[in-house]
Amino acid sequence: MEIKQKRKTSAGIIILIIVAALAVTALFVLMFFPVYHMIAGRNQKYLLKNSAVGSQVKFGMYEQDGNEENGKEPIVWIILDRRDGKVLLLSYYVLDCMKFSRNTAEYATWDRSEAREWLNGAFISEAFDGWQLDCICDTLINGDGERSADTTDKVFILSVEEAERYFGSDEERRCPPTLYAVDKGAYNWSEQVKNNAVLGQYARTACIWWLRPYGGNKQLVPYVSAYGKTVPFGMQCSSQYTGIRPAVWVDTGKLS
Repeated sequence: MEIKQKRKTSAGIIILIIVAALAVTALFVLMFFPVYHMIAGRNQKYLLKNSAVGSQVKFGMYEQDGNEENGKEPIVWIILDRRDGKVLLLSYYVLDCMKFSRNTAEYATWDRSEAREWLNGAFISEAFDGWQLDCICDTLINGDGERSADTTDKVFILSVEEAERYFGSDEERRCPPTLYAVDKGAYNWSEQVKNNAVLGQYARTACIWWLRPYGGNKQLVPYVSAYGKTVPFGMQCSSQYTGIRPAVWVDTGKLS
């Protein structure tokens, strides 16, 4: 009986130790993660305020590795421009893919596009929160005054002129898709290279991505090819394999 009692006492002590360890671990997690996110947020703000044009920064979160069970990943951006207390960011990767707009009898324009609606609705809600949303600027997007109206957007895509102005070469415009974008159907040109046994400078992963039309050209929308060339005469607006590369202007005066 005495031996059994000792065993019960020992078992009870072990259980208490395990419970205490779990409680300490839970307390550590509850204390650590808010501090971690605060430090990460401060680091992001500092880099956004001080990094040079051409640098890469992290801002916001979006699914990218194709494994939704492990949560979203930080979005990497390229700083394209810095002026008047603002910084222009373009996603380093093609983050998703979708058709620009439905096939209609009307011209394919930015103001009526599904891409614009998605970027300023589902995407911005999914990718940003708190201080990040507060510092994203409203950007005036000029229409042609005839087929397309002016819009004011938080998130947009580059025009042909911007894609050519901010990148010095076709190679710089070439853009890889995330695994998530590939899973969604983004055209992955590296696979085509492998299948056709073509080697050389174009062997790394790249995909096509939409550009913003000025006015409209019936059903055709400009894009950047997997070679990095701008194609003003465009892709069918209903293509579901063309990538989206979001752009935002951030007010650095709000990054305190």
